[in-house]
Amino acid sequence: MSNDGIYFLSGAFTVYVLALPLFYHMVEPEDPEEDNSGPIKFAFMWPLIALEVIYRIVVGENNND
Repeated sequence: MSNDGIYFLSGAFTVYVLALPLFYHMVEPEDPEEDNSGPIKFAFMWPLIALEVIYRIVVGENNND
């Protein structure tokens, strides 16, 4: 792998790690008495959720067709 690829991957990993505490403190559980693992799940899964949101914006919702 070239140096550019290494720099890109290290930058992506750095952004992912730095965003974890931000997203963890941004999200609150719906019902804290039942399940309070929602914020930690979102903090780790935010790249996949972002891709899903982008996909839904580009393709659109087809459930009501």
